[in-house]
Amino acid sequence: MFFGLGHPGRQMAGMSAKSKLLATASVSLNFMTPGVLDPRITFTRASTATYFDSAGVMQTAASNSIRNSTMIGAVPGTPGTPPTNWAFGGSPAVTPQMVGTGTENGIPYIDMRFAGTTINSGVQILPEVGAGVMVAANGQAWSSSVYVQLVAGTLSGFNYIQLVTNETTAAGAQVKGNSGPVILATSIPTESLATQRNVYSVTLTGGGTVAAVQVRLMINTGVGVPIDFTLRIGAPQMEQGAAATQFIPTYGAANSAPRWDYDPATLQLLGLLIEEARTNIHPNSASFATWSKADVTVTDNIVVAPSGATAAANFVEGSAGSAIASSIPAPVAASSVVTYSMFVKRGNTDWLRMLGTDTGLTNGVNVWLNTTTGATSITTRGTATAPTVSVKVLPNGWWRLMATCTMPAASTAVGLSICSATADGSSTRVNGAQYNVWGGQIEVGASPTSHIPTGATAVTRAVDVCNVTPLGAWFNASAGTLLMDFDTSKAIATMGGFSSGSFANVLYYTTSGAAQVAANIASVGTTANQGGVVVNQQAKVAISYSTNRLAVSVNGLAPAVNATLPAGPYPWTSNMAIGTSPWSLTGANICGHARAWRYWSSALTDTEMQSVTS
Repeated sequence: MFFGLGHPGRQMAGMSAKSKLLATASVSLNFMTPGVLDPRITFTRASTATYFDSAGVMQTAASNSIRNSTMIGAVPGTPGTPPTNWAFGGSPAVTPQMVGTGTENGIPYIDMRFAGTTINSGVQILPEVGAGVMVAANGQAWSSSVYVQLVAGTLSGFNYIQLVTNETTAAGAQVKGNSGPVILATSIPTESLATQRNVYSVTLTGGGTVAAVQVRLMINTGVGVPIDFTLRIGAPQMEQGAAATQFIPTYGAANSAPRWDYDPATLQLLGLLIEEARTNIHPNSASFATWSKADVTVTDNIVVAPSGATAAANFVEGSAGSAIASSIPAPVAASSVVTYSMFVKRGNTDWLRMLGTDTGLTNGVNVWLNTTTGATSITTRGTATAPTVSVKVLPNGWWRLMATCTMPAASTAVGLSICSATADGSSTRVNGAQYNVWGGQIEVGASPTSHIPTGATAVTRAVDVCNVTPLGAWFNASAGTLLMDFDTSKAIATMGGFSSGSFANVLYYTTSGAAQVAANIASVGTTANQGGVVVNQQAKVAISYSTNRLAVSVNGLAPAVNATLPAGPYPWTSNMAIGTSPWSLTGANICGHARAWRYWSSALTDTEMQSVTS
């Protein structure tokens, strides 16, 4: 199918041979349009997560805390069955009837009929009934939103609707109620659902016992009056923040929005950020109150941080020559591969030294950064091994300094330290040195991932899961080609592929061991080896399958071919994974960016595979 102006044939005539070939793909998934995912894609992440926006500012992707915003479990009837985790309150004489579910302009909805004679002043719809499920705290801002449309019936006896946010204890006891604006029934339209989003934002002020929030849609009616109307309720959302964001579908658990990530230095869009689960074990990532300090004075929340908030600290060293500030060590398993990072900014001296070490600063790494040029170096301390260092430049003079090493078996707690240095590799301090610091992070893993803000305890960012299931009529079980355009921050990762839901029947590309495309049929494997994926650089990999041919081409190389693949049809027919292992959807994640996934329902030739990957 072609979109846009002009005659398709004339458009194709003006294309290069490569562009024509790309245009013939049976499926073309583009991840370079922020805010837009192909509707065939299912994306989930059960936590918030950070990314850089088009201005180079770190943002936090919103999370919909309502577990079932897509109305799973609803059964039409009189009264029928409400969606899973939904409930109703109010007039016992008016039980909402489940008329049906559907999707309108991408908005999942349920139609509910309210008919009967009311006993009290209305009915309440609770799209999240679980006590304490939507964890919150006093002082936080929260925004609720829902689409509402009148699709049948009359307004007789129907007065208004209103969003309500209740502040509760962890057990669900109400602490304080907050009511949003009244929306008169006469203002509820009968046309397009997409234009009828109702939003209510509130800051929680119930005090120290507030541990959760609960959202309700109040439907106010007269008392003792007959009513009969049907409302279309669409895309309920409850998110932390002072404003509602784009709808985030949920399927039984809280879900966060996809992250379209930008290079904070060049402001270039990198693609859809896909990362494995990681935990920042370094508590109080933006506060240094609990750090030990020798000959250094630290003032928190005085400098604008990469997040745009005034949350970074100012460090001022004395003149004793021994200045250093160190965090409280956090526990890790013996012999862990640990990645340390923090954001730093020049004050009055060029060189800073970050230490990622165990208790007593015995084992770990010394990392130097020139905060003017970005030059870095790294050495190990004690018996730590395999040191690596990288740096990311950010706007407004900030740098993110990142280092990884393998800690020895004796190291079971690790922390961060920082001080000035007179030169690269030097341990001599600069008297009166001043610099800014923010966002400390310690994660077990062989590469750095996006920043995970923490409070008093460690915080885990859940895995990004991006896949297409079920496969449509476009998929050919006997022959096909998958083109993956991505980058990865990991030396060992699985980029994606197809599976039956298990490792026994799967097609995928991995950089583990001898980089290869691998096909398993009833647990019998066939491989074709080809490397060429470079960490943190854009890569294009095409994998192809057909009778007697399993092939892979990386970045324009002549395909590597294994001519022993048995004849199809092949059993990997359940799902297509994007940026992760297709058999588990949570393992060997790229920790990088997906730019485009394309699929042809035929095996491309060697020349064609080289063309689309070049």
